[in-house]
Amino acid sequence: MSPTEPELIAAVEIGTAHIRCLIAEVVDSVTLQIVGHAEVSSMKSVEKGDLVLMPMAEEQLTLEMAKAEEMAKGKPAYITVSLSGSHLRSEVQEGFLPIPGGGPISNDELVTVTSNARHTSLPNNQELISDFTRSFAVDGRPVKLPTNMHGHKLTCEVILTYGERQVFNSVRSLIEHVHGDSPASILPSPFCAAMGVTDDDDREGGILVIDLGAGTTDYSLWHGNNPMLAEVLCVGVNHVSNDISLAFNITQPDAQRLLQSKGGAISQKDGSSRRIELPTHPGQAPRLINQAALEVCVELRLREIFEVIAADIHRHGLDQHFPKGIILCGGGSAIRDLSRLAQEVFNCPVRVGRLSGFTCLETVRDNPAFAACAGALKLGHLSTMIDETNAEPSNSREIFEEFKRALGSMFGSLKNSVKF
Repeated sequence: MSPTEPELIAAVEIGTAHIRCLIAEVVDSVTLQIVGHAEVSSMKSVEKGDLVLMPMAEEQLTLEMAKAEEMAKGKPAYITVSLSGSHLRSEVQEGFLPIPGGGPISNDELVTVTSNARHTSLPNNQELISDFTRSFAVDGRPVKLPTNMHGHKLTCEVILTYGERQVFNSVRSLIEHVHGDSPASILPSPFCAAMGVTDDDDREGGILVIDLGAGTTDYSLWHGNNPMLAEVLCVGVNHVSNDISLAFNITQPDAQRLLQSKGGAISQKDGSSRRIELPTHPGQAPRLINQAALEVCVELRLREIFEVIAADIHRHGLDQHFPKGIILCGGGSAIRDLSRLAQEVFNCPVRVGRLSGFTCLETVRDNPAFAACAGALKLGHLSTMIDETNAEPSNSREIFEEFKRALGSMFGSLKNSVKF
């Protein structure tokens, strides 16, 4: 790439229903301008976030990348993949460090305790793909950033996310086949979706992000600008359409179209007085049902998804940790009245997400289906900056201060997750 050509980076989301791509120009250390985008059907090459048909996935990703690159007028230098799936697991792990003389706590000690928390042993078939700082404490007192504080014991909590190594290797092979030698990193979709539609104020005040996809529902809870919880629920919009298919004896594709055109997340009072015609096969007589029957079918499954998430949050003692409410994203967020249903279940403000922190077309910014892809762009850019910073021949304090200055407010306290 010549000095006059802009640096391009890309993110890909491998979803159950769609494979999505965004290409961004790196304007400066904190500004990303989306210059290319594409969305294609996964053509049943993905089930519940997991690759099941590599040749078809490769064909569709090749088509998508070509569209996005044509729009961006260039090839990205590297690619970040937002990945979901039943094999992903997240757990919280602690690290400890005694502080000689009771402080003050140095940046070197902050780096050490964070590394201690990240140290873990996984089975040979498992691979760690992300580790985000969750919290710090000094002598048991929660603090946001312990640098220069006094105390005898420093504690750090991190959220580790890992999954099956063979799945990650298959994804890396897919990117390599499609895009040659472009480096590819993989990140968990719950974090990516949140970073795509939140800003520092959201994450600082406490926000729950729910990404409702076709095969999975990913969610993460943030408070104090740190992730507190991240999970993948292997139930999504396809389960809703499957319920419709079984309830009314229609095909799955017909059920999906009926959900899009007539479905709603809350059954309406006048639903019993409205009639809708079901799709029919050749030779089959026309069939009419009350729209209320369809709406009840849709509501029951979606309410169940939200109630499972609410129960998980309660189990972790985080009920009061998202006062700024909920952001819904993903393709399923387009279902009518989904925000109202979420408000009923969680009793808090709810909004449908839009991309945050990018320069881009409104049609892209206002499309919540691109949330995970957009967040992967941010986190991929962050990861690359970390790698470049770590390669510099300077001591850890200089690296830490330089990194804080470079990132500014774009990533908030995620800068504390830097690896040394």
